[in-house]
Parts: sequence; structure tokens; C-alpha cells
Amino acid sequence: MRRIGNLEYPATIQGILARGSTNKLFRAFLKTRHADYMLDFYEAKMNPERMYNKYFDTESIDAINLTNDTGKAARLLRGKWDHKGWAKVINTARSEIYQLMDSN
Repeated sequence: MRRIGNLEYPATIQGILARGSTNKLFRAFLKTRHADYMLDFYEAKMNPERMYNKYFDTESIDAINLTNDTGKAARLLRGKWDHKGWAKVINTARSEIYQLMDSN
């Protein structure tokens, strides 16, 4: 925990996301940066087709910033919504988004 004045805050993104009050504050912060879609993706239920259309498709307004390898893997699996490879792609993308949120 970090202390600022008389208040304590989680020191990690994981801690921030785990607490309802700080999660709301973090979401509000991301919204001011037009980046709340990252948290939406990070917290989204595992649904490859919906997630691809909303977050992986580079034409989507809510497209997330991914490494080339992760984006390529998602494009290769497009249309194969039941493929077991989606779990790895989505978890890798979540890890990348987590790192972005944590570094910013």
C-alpha cells in the first residue's frame, strides 16, 4: 500500500483493480485519457468472436494496442472462434494491456 497524506492506496495495478473504490477511480482516470477501453478489454469475459470484433480488429474504435505477434496470432484465428489457441492469444493480449496500464 502507498500512503498519500492520510489515505492509503494499493501500490500495484492488480491491487487497484481488486478494490471497487480504486477500480472506479482508475477507470475514471483512463476515461480522461480516452483509454478506458483497455480496462474494458482486460475485464471482459472470454468470448473470442466478440473480443476480436471489438478489441482486436484494427478498424474498431476500441482496438487495443498489441504487439505484432499477438495481433498476427489473432488475425490467423479470426473466424475459428472455437479454436483452443484463442485462450493463449487473449491471455497474452491481457498481459500486454496490463503492462501498458501498469507502466502509465
